[in-house]
Amino acid sequence: MKRYRTLREVIEAVTADGSSDSEDDSIEICILPPQDGAQSETEEINEEQLGAEEPGDVAGEVEVHRGCDDDDDIDDRPMTTTSRKRSVSTESCVVPAKTTKNSKSSTVSKPEWKKADKFIHPLASVSTPVLANTNPELITKSPIELFELIFTPYIFTSLQEQFELYAHRDCNCPGFSATVEDIRQFLGILLLSGYHCLPCERDYWSTADDLGCKLVIKTMNRNKFQELKRFCHVADNSALTGTKVAKIQPLYDALNLSLLQFGVFDTKLSIDESMVPYYGHHSAKMFIRGKPIRFGYKIWMLCSSDGYPYQAAIYCGKGDRPESVGLGEHVVTTLASCIPNKLQHELYFDNFFTSYALLLKLRNEGLKATGTAREGRLGGACFSDKRTFQKKDRGSYEYVSDGKVSIVRWSDNSVVTCATNHDHVNPVKTVQRRVAGKPDKVPVSQPLMIANYVQGMGGVDLMDRLLSAYRPRIKGKKWWWNLFINGVNIAVVAAWKLHCKVTPPAEALSHLNFRREVVQGLTRASTRQRLGGPTAPVSLCVRYDGLQHYLGSTTQGRCAFCSSNTRKMCVKCDKRLHELCFPLYHTR
Repeated sequence: MKRYRTLREVIEAVTADGSSDSEDDSIEICILPPQDGAQSETEEINEEQLGAEEPGDVAGEVEVHRGCDDDDDIDDRPMTTTSRKRSVSTESCVVPAKTTKNSKSSTVSKPEWKKADKFIHPLASVSTPVLANTNPELITKSPIELFELIFTPYIFTSLQEQFELYAHRDCNCPGFSATVEDIRQFLGILLLSGYHCLPCERDYWSTADDLGCKLVIKTMNRNKFQELKRFCHVADNSALTGTKVAKIQPLYDALNLSLLQFGVFDTKLSIDESMVPYYGHHSAKMFIRGKPIRFGYKIWMLCSSDGYPYQAAIYCGKGDRPESVGLGEHVVTTLASCIPNKLQHELYFDNFFTSYALLLKLRNEGLKATGTAREGRLGGACFSDKRTFQKKDRGSYEYVSDGKVSIVRWSDNSVVTCATNHDHVNPVKTVQRRVAGKPDKVPVSQPLMIANYVQGMGGVDLMDRLLSAYRPRIKGKKWWWNLFINGVNIAVVAAWKLHCKVTPPAEALSHLNFRREVVQGLTRASTRQRLGGPTAPVSLCVRYDGLQHYLGSTTQGRCAFCSSNTRKMCVKCDKRLHELCFPLYHTR
């Protein structure tokens, strides 16, 4: 056995060796896998440079075997140092020196690309059942009842237990106690801060005319809320798992179960990342240049095309997946495993995930998938050079297929490459686009698979917009606080989407009104009445304007000027004052 650096050296060595003329002798030439550092990792590619080409695999040395008449001899030989370090990912090429009856050679079949728009075995399509027909009880549910279907009573009870456990054992506060109603009111105030924004947390309990919120004041006193926030906890510290986000993972596990309780009832699904803003220090925090939210936690989401979330998986880095599986393939296969009947659905994702091998794998599982693709992941499909193709007229396209995967390249504002394992190019659609030299938009051609991709992709982005529209504003010091708020926010969005799916459009509530109903439902059990008089200071321009200030009778309380008891008050300032203190209080 000899090793050579190039195939040219191998050919010269084989042709110059006279021993290879024997009929019983055969020579096998194998291209070894690349050495460490020669293969590119998908995960190391910057997500923002989606148009950049991904470098392919770099071949290693060439190995020559003589007289291998049995395949077992090849399989039983010791692995080389290179192949022992990593699994073989490059294609092995075996070339017999002379074809004989006893010689055996293994070949790796490559996809044969042709200009075609058909599949060898088309995937069957099964209609998705309508949610209102399979679950008619949802039609009569109120907003708070729909919310409690997602944020279940089990989650409320679990939170109440963890609050008390954390306070008693970890914080040494045996006097703390919380009920499920306290947790409901606590979450209701958090959700209210998303659409009723005030500068400071304490301002929600202010009695000033331009601050405060009557609903918060009647629901819970400030000290109780701050105590609940201090002891807020999700997981038992003595039984944490190995993941970096073990303190918040139980909440997302429970949400994932409740989000799937009605099955997957949408035909078009999409997979993408969702960012939760966070600017502190944590090993799971990500930085993505050019995104609206650059710093924060990344969550892989499986959503419908209209934004209903089905699954949420917090990304913790490279350690949460096998080394032999790429990040994109791992995310897609993990999230898609929750789909019960794969023939009913179509999956869409962007070029961070798409590869020829992934589409082929999903096709074998019966799941229809489409995604934009990068240059190095097309399975060897040949197209015109991007720079040359971009000079063509807008709407130009070309396509190839190997009977299992179809790939199309389309000229739009930039060159778009889309791959699918089920969709077609024809019939071609038309879209309105601006073309150089023409004042108005003109119709241009658009392949069918790209038109379907535009309709099916974007569900995660839509859910992100809904989450950010009324994201709770009350801040916390714990590193997982933003993830906790995000989980509650996801439950509200999911409940509203259920409401929109089972309610006629004319009768459906808006997103804001639905949130208000949920907040009212979470805080309705409180009958607290505020005791004592107003405590907010009077504005100076009102206190010293000298207009319509006069004394009236009221209940006994402290004078705002001398702090002694009195039964008189300034009607305009709404402050208790003695008759002697009245002019002093209103004089600079």
